[in-house]
Amino acid sequence: MVTSTSSEDRAVNPLPSPFDHYGRLLEHLQNGWEIDPPVFRRPRWPAYPTNDQVYHFVLKNGERRLLLSIPCSSAVEQFIRDHHLRVDQL
Repeated sequence: MVTSTSSEDRAVNPLPSPFDHYGRLLEHLQNGWEIDPPVFRRPRWPAYPTNDQVYHFVLKNGERRLLLSIPCSSAVEQFIRDHHLRVDQL
C-alpha cells in the first residue's frame, strides 16, 4: 500500500526526488506486486518545473491495482530497458 507524505515532510522537500518514487516501485515489486504492462509515459503537470516526462506504472497484486507515477530519470529508463517493458506515450 502506498503511504502518503506528511505535510511536515512536504514543507522540507516540496518536490520528491525521482529516486524516492523509483524506490517505492522497487519496494512494491519486492513485496509481491507485479507490473501490469504497458508502462505509460506522458508530459508532467506544469506545477513541476523539472523533468518534462513522467512514467505511470500500473501494479497488480491479486485483484488489487495501484498506479505509481515516477518522474523520468536515467535509473527508471534503465529499469524499463532491463525488463523489456513496453512504453506507450500518452
